[in-house]
Amino acid sequence: MKSLICGHVRDLKWRECMILIGIFLMLLQHSVENAEHLIKRLESFIRTTMDANDDRIHSVVALGRQLIAENNYASDKIQQKTDSLEDR
Repeated sequence: MKSLICGHVRDLKWRECMILIGIFLMLLQHSVENAEHLIKRLESFIRTTMDANDDRIHSVVALGRQLIAENNYASDKIQQKTDSLEDR
């Protein structure tokens, strides 16, 4: 009788363990899907923001080139900043 009870308890623990593993895997899958969704939203936001700022960046670069052409006293610094913006 004792071995029958112990076997039943062992089976019950095994089933509970399998259920917990199943729940864990479902949660993990859900987390991965959420992470993928958040990454896509972030990429979209970055593209949108970069596109929106693209005109501003070009305007600043053009102004920087103009100041450099006019031999502004800070031409060296302006050149560095302009180069940095163009690299983006």
